[in-house]
Amino acid sequence: MKLWLRKIHLTLALLSGLFLLIVSLSGAVLIYAKDLQHLIQPEKWLVTPAEKPLNFDTLINSVQTQTQQKTVFLMPEQNPTMAWQFRLANNHYASVNPYTSNVIYTYQSTDTIYGFTLALHRWLLFESSDGNKPFKNWMSVCALLLLINVLIGFYLWVKPKNRIKRLAIKPKAKLRVLLYQLHTVLGVYFFVPLILIAFTGMAFNWKTQTQSVLELVTQNKVTNRPAPPKIPV
Repeated sequence: MKLWLRKIHLTLALLSGLFLLIVSLSGAVLIYAKDLQHLIQPEKWLVTPAEKPLNFDTLINSVQTQTQQKTVFLMPEQNPTMAWQFRLANNHYASVNPYTSNVIYTYQSTDTIYGFTLALHRWLLFESSDGNKPFKNWMSVCALLLLINVLIGFYLWVKPKNRIKRLAIKPKAKLRVLLYQLHTVLGVYFFVPLILIAFTGMAFNWKTQTQSVLELVTQNKVTNRPAPPKIPV
């Protein structure tokens, strides 16, 4: 039984390892992607604050006039030095100075560091001509494989005796032994975070399925987020 579980543990890691590496690296970059954008290209994302932003109607009308596109939604910022982002009907975005209503940059999502990293993180950048993102299902499968693998790894550690004594790293051990100890110790310490990361990653794509699992485990009903208000056109 233990031997078979080890083989399954290794096989699942090999099947999903490359994709999980991409997801991990892109997820780490994603945390700081907007900060990098602001640092590298401040003229496109930062503005000089004035007394207070213009009202929504004025901003929407001005942006629609400048871009010749209807505004789908806008994203105000709490930070007074940051430009506001508008999504347009042609699926482009506009970075707008909220104090003057000037459009300072128009772009597609993947033109930015944040958008590129997010697309890589969620669906490996690939999008078919009809707008489908087939790789997003594979990324969810990899998250599921990670969840299963973490559970198997935890079982392999917790089942034998002396499990606490095996939570030790001996720096002078041979490289193979040292790597095994690091694998075990880090896997146990990060067991809960890895489970949460894998499950929430799947929830971005498999919303209905993960919601059903969550409601079953918690015996509570998940409350859906209210729909955002529509912009009058």
